[in-house]
Amino acid sequence: MVQIWCENITGSYPRKNWVSRFVNLHTSELSSDFISAIDLNQVRADNPTQIELYFDLTYLKVEQHGILPKNTYNLDEKGFLIGCLQKQR
Repeated sequence: MVQIWCENITGSYPRKNWVSRFVNLHTSELSSDFISAIDLNQVRADNPTQIELYFDLTYLKVEQHGILPKNTYNLDEKGFLIGCLQKQR
């Protein structure tokens, strides 16, 4: 995704070391931190089977109640960390 974005802006495809060079040039403007390990309930919930079941049920309820796309929105800013149980950057 970043490669496509970069190509659209600059007109050329970024090379192999582009990311590391960019980070080195902009270290004062960038920061990174570790994400925390998730609790057991999140581990149980964040798996492909549970996610698929959730979206299947959501689809059925949207159809059942005639909910329009313009009346839906996202409440979860966290995202899914499938398979990530420890701190990561």
